[in-house]
Amino acid sequence: MTEPNIPDDRINASVLLLASCKDNQESLDGPFKSVFTEQLLNVWNNGSFNGTYQTLIDEISKLTPLTQTPQLKGVGIPNKLFLSSQPFKI
Repeated sequence: MTEPNIPDDRINASVLLLASCKDNQESLDGPFKSVFTEQLLNVWNNGSFNGTYQTLIDEISKLTPLTQTPQLKGVGIPNKLFLSSQPFKI
């Protein structure tokens, strides 16, 4: 995970940003959705994905072109429990 780009004292929450690419890259389109969204839905598999947010991004990265590198960015107060939880299950 990349380092927070907003100081922790400005946000009193734990926020994770799932970005489709690095700041210096462009997100690619697919036939109906973006390449990132298509692969996120594929890996997440209707909620049956059992990994963490980091493993979700890692698996999506394996399926996207090298010109698009998905990112997981933390903003605010780091929360290890949130980071290690199953994606989209609160």
